[in-house]
Amino acid sequence: MWKLIEATPIEATMDNSGVHVVINRIVQKETHKEYSGERILVRADLMFDDNDPIVSYIGPAENVRKQLMQYIMHKSGFVYNRLGISLEHASYIGAELYRASIDPMFVQH
Repeated sequence: MWKLIEATPIEATMDNSGVHVVINRIVQKETHKEYSGERILVRADLMFDDNDPIVSYIGPAENVRKQLMQYIMHKSGFVYNRLGISLEHASYIGAELYRASIDPMFVQH
């Protein structure tokens, strides 16, 4: 039977994937005709824990998140199958990409 369960704080479960993602917020000033503003992009660098780069993506956070997860799940079978990025790790990456897109003072945790 269905029930609503309150999600209380728990400790993060670390995986042994051997990879991490470095996320940066990039603000590009733009002017077009009478429009002037900023375009917010994020950059995600998937790295082995020894800081050897694997792949990097830049663009709107939604696009970067989807491309990065597709890469991890499908295009780099050696990373996913051998190193095993957990669902919690993938979820954390997505949350940090979103936070980078909305928080002008973003610093990756």
